[in-house]
Amino acid sequence: MTAEPTIKDEAHYLAAAAAAIDAGDDLAAPWLTSTCRECGCVPDAHDPEPHVLYASYVLIGCEGYWHVNPRALGIDSPRWQDWRDDRGC
Repeated sequence: MTAEPTIKDEAHYLAAAAAAIDAGDDLAAPWLTSTCRECGCVPDAHDPEPHVLYASYVLIGCEGYWHVNPRALGIDSPRWQDWRDDRGC
């Protein structure tokens, strides 16, 4: 069984996602959204908790799920599931 992501894994994911956004990397683009996939809200950039935002995009939702596909960022994550499949996107 694969363990849940650690704080180190999360930091690596956030750094990779931020770098992809800054670089305009098209690989991450399909998962960039300002709406939390877990609660459906658009978090306020001045008070995003419990969401984690970068450049107005939700990178980690209020329930702790990663929004951007880690594989698109070069991170192995066999347990990540594409949330777009669940929303008809």
